[in-house]
Amino acid sequence: MKRFGLSLGKGVLWALFTLVFGLLQLWIILARDAVLVSPEFNFNQMILSGTLLFFASAVVSAICIDYYLGRSGDMHRILVGFVYFIYPMGIMTLCVFLFAFCFTSSTNPSAVNVSVVKTVQSTVLIMTIVYAVFTKTVMYFQEGVE
Repeated sequence: MKRFGLSLGKGVLWALFTLVFGLLQLWIILARDAVLVSPEFNFNQMILSGTLLFFASAVVSAICIDYYLGRSGDMHRILVGFVYFIYPMGIMTLCVFLFAFCFTSSTNPSAVNVSVVKTVQSTVLIMTIVYAVFTKTVMYFQEGVE
């Protein structure tokens, strides 16, 4: 149980560091705008540009590449297929379709229901974070946490 707790802790830590450093430019912009009297940051524009989708795609693909290059653990083939193929493909498909939608709608952004796009992107980010914590926990557990 101690080994699982350490693995889970490392998985959560990995996800947190990835969020902090992967979105560092966003944090700097938000900090800058918190200090400015008239902030320039437009959250809706950031959502419609697909910035968070690129982040989610990069995290998911990095985890899959880690697995395929490492492959040190024993997992059932069906579980491996779901965790390292079906689930990531679901996230990536959502990212691609949503980005394509936002990109093609960029000529008329007033026609886009931004709240729906925010909801879908939030869902993608939550799915990505859960995926990162789960897969990294499994990887660290199989490697034997030190």
